[in-house]
Amino acid sequence: MNKKIFFALLIFILAIGTVIAADNIRIDDVSTDIEKTSSEFVYTAVFDLYGVSNDDCKVVAYFYEGDTLVKNTTQDLAVADKCEISLNCTLDAEKDIDHIEIVVFDNNSVIFNQTETFNSTADEPQQESSATYVASSNSDKFHTPNCQWAKKISGSNKITFSSRDAAVNSGYTPCSVCHP
Repeated sequence: MNKKIFFALLIFILAIGTVIAADNIRIDDVSTDIEKTSSEFVYTAVFDLYGVSNDDCKVVAYFYEGDTLVKNTTQDLAVADKCEISLNCTLDAEKDIDHIEIVVFDNNSVIFNQTETFNSTADEPQQESSATYVASSNSDKFHTPNCQWAKKISGSNKITFSSRDAAVNSGYTPCSVCHP
């Protein structure tokens, strides 16, 4: 066989192999979250990545607010049938992150690209649905769950009531701020 034909055939086979490997890459079980700490917002994308067949691969998550790229984060990958990926984007101010673009690179060439909706808000944690009123074991006042004073009650001191009468019958008086 002619050397030129042999090398052309070899390059063609390698190129097809790369395309096949890229077609086997997929993500699954994508979840997104936002956590508010005292001084920053941490946006997280967690997903399973399948079909990584090269140690030179890396995954990048681009976090977008509308059409504006807010930040990106990168993780190197190891060869594995399944990688559990968790990528964080830490910001000092809240942004309305609405989607992320997940890109897998092999030697700086894009071999996989998928966009996912970012579903989360930085609202205060929701109160239990059965807790209509809250009180502190260190106080004689009861509050609505959204009262400024209720939000300051530590979890270990928080008492919940399913009705106003239950709070009053337990010896608590209504807060003068939220007027439950």
